[in-house]
Amino acid sequence: MIRRRWSASAFVAAVLALGGCAVNGTYIPPTPPPVSITVDRAEGADLGRVAIIGDSTTTGTTFGGDGRYNWTYLLRQRAANAHLDMDFAVSGEGGAGYLQVGTEGTTFGSQVLHTVDADTRLTIVFGSINDIDAKGDYAKSVAAVCNSARSLAPDSTVIIVGPAWSQRRRMPPRLTAERNMLRAQAMRCSALFLDPIAGRWLGNLNGMIG
Repeated sequence: MIRRRWSASAFVAAVLALGGCAVNGTYIPPTPPPVSITVDRAEGADLGRVAIIGDSTTTGTTFGGDGRYNWTYLLRQRAANAHLDMDFAVSGEGGAGYLQVGTEGTTFGSQVLHTVDADTRLTIVFGSINDIDAKGDYAKSVAAVCNSARSLAPDSTVIIVGPAWSQRRRMPPRLTAERNMLRAQAMRCSALFLDPIAGRWLGNLNGMIG
């Protein structure tokens, strides 16, 4: 029986960090992998459920990748190519964020409640730029999402992916402040943090998916 050194969280974090992928001929260089987590597993073993929470970048957009260029699709494909048995549950809604209510009335918090369960081994929360003008206690909302994910799936790993900036105009300073606060909250709840702004994942406006 073949055994490999794999972990669902390490694989996903590496794909997200290293997976610069051009859609319309534009390429963003990869950034170094942020984590090194390994566990023994048998070839073909079930690595469990992956819950993905996000906004329109997750559901599919021109700048976030649409259809087979969407980052969640690429993640599924790369897991399959690596012979990793991972069950993906994706919940994304345009306009949603930690504070901001999306087009169908959800926030990241409510998405977690109907996506994460006891079988979840990895929770990914991606975004969101939609919170940039939202009213409320941002840090408290981020902590609530992280704590909720851990409560619903105590054995899971949480990866928090910060907001991405894909517009031609200069990035507003308040988005940097939001990113910094999100990173601090991720550290407080022992989540892994990935930074699309620092990695320039969506920086060229040409259908880029990080």
